[in-house]
Amino acid sequence: MTDQNESWLTRVLKEHPDILGAARELAGTSAPGEETSMALRRMLDSAIRDTVRWPRDQDYIAVARDLEKAGQPHLAAVIREAAGEDLLSEAGARWEWRYAARPDAAREAVLDDVFREDRFTFSDDGALRGIDGAWYVPGYISHGPGEGFAVAVLGRGLRELVTGFRGYEDQRRWVADRGPTGTGELYLPALSPVPRVVLEEQVLASLIANTWTFGGTVTFLPPDTFTADARYEIFAAMLSLADGGRQWHGWQVSDVLAGRVPWLPDGALKDLGGEGAPWLQAYFRRLSQTPVSVADGDAAGRAIMIEDGHDPAVPGWYDQMTERRERLRRPVPREMPDLERWARHCTQITASAQALVQLPPASPGQGGAAPRL
Repeated sequence: MTDQNESWLTRVLKEHPDILGAARELAGTSAPGEETSMALRRMLDSAIRDTVRWPRDQDYIAVARDLEKAGQPHLAAVIREAAGEDLLSEAGARWEWRYAARPDAAREAVLDDVFREDRFTFSDDGALRGIDGAWYVPGYISHGPGEGFAVAVLGRGLRELVTGFRGYEDQRRWVADRGPTGTGELYLPALSPVPRVVLEEQVLASLIANTWTFGGTVTFLPPDTFTADARYEIFAAMLSLADGGRQWHGWQVSDVLAGRVPWLPDGALKDLGGEGAPWLQAYFRRLSQTPVSVADGDAAGRAIMIEDGHDPAVPGWYDQMTERRERLRRPVPREMPDLERWARHCTQITASAQALVQLPPASPGQGGAAPRL
């Protein structure tokens, strides 16, 4: 007999015991805390909206009350925590602002100068969404510094102009290798300066193969060192495995990624570049198949630290870190240039470039890519 005082959502869960069973299993096998609450909330939202309507915070509070009365206090407590009205919004804000504390980089100034001077012409090949979540925009620098085939890389954390290709075929090989159809070890062209994306991948590939070096790395590299969301997530998975100084193995990262992806905030998958864990795990596999020695990984990490001002050996390092922390406490939105702005800087916009101006999609509450300072 149905209790007339039960909420509509409690009745839905009773009618669909598989949903309640999955919630009970998740609450029983996961450690308590915000991540478990977030996972439970997103799982319930997804399952329930396929049955009737989208539940609200107060609906989950009512379910928690009903479950407590029914003698299930542990599950009731987890669902009550998942009902927190700020849970989803705070998770979304953390995602949106994860790169807010990154200052402008010299690489970005180089790219901006080239576009401001109208020296970059879009290739008819069009842009490619990379497996790391960044956009890769091939083109040609017509004259001046960097003249030749080039690729503008637009990630949420940093934008850069990659130059030094031997020709069109070399450029296309690298861009194609960055896409979702690439397989095997990542192609690392002999370019100078070394692209930031390559440096970050060398660090991660070395850590995957030599996990015992991880403790020294995290001392100097904060997560927003990794300027595309897929690399950020892979490093975050490593951090969770190494929590409390635990020993871990590279192959475990793939399992952690599979568990993280379903609970990412709404809109996160488009920034990662793909649909769910398989895309992210494919990138991880390619990193694990890319041979990078400890020495080369350390050298790449050192180059990144110097570039980002995280190297304690650099004069003024402490002051820079203090300023960075202050910026993060009081962030000010700044949109990264999008492809529409880039197209306006071009002297000749090709048909492919016209199509590019619809990308990338806006981040939540913003008119362009996610904000940075």
